[in-house]
Amino acid sequence: MWPARAAGASGRLVDFFPVGPALLAVPAYLAVLAGGRVDGNPFGPPYSWAFTLASLIYGLLALLVSFRLAGLVAGRRAAWVAVAGAALATPFV
Repeated sequence: MWPARAAGASGRLVDFFPVGPALLAVPAYLAVLAGGRVDGNPFGPPYSWAFTLASLIYGLLALLVSFRLAGLVAGRRAAWVAVAGAALATPFV
């Protein structure tokens, strides 16, 4: 069964492909299209690299914001430990 047609407990269709990450990756996709080296395959290396780099940039930005907020609440040392733990728990390591 194709996952996009699966029904949840309420009988309504379940959405396995959220729109949020795609919207955040739009600037990276536009950069690929502006580069002009597109072969017509929407799943090719330029697009996958663009999505991966956009995810990495947003992840690092989230770590920076987390560090700033944790530093306000618990101090710099605890913020470093918390952000290091969060960073080491990601699949990018």
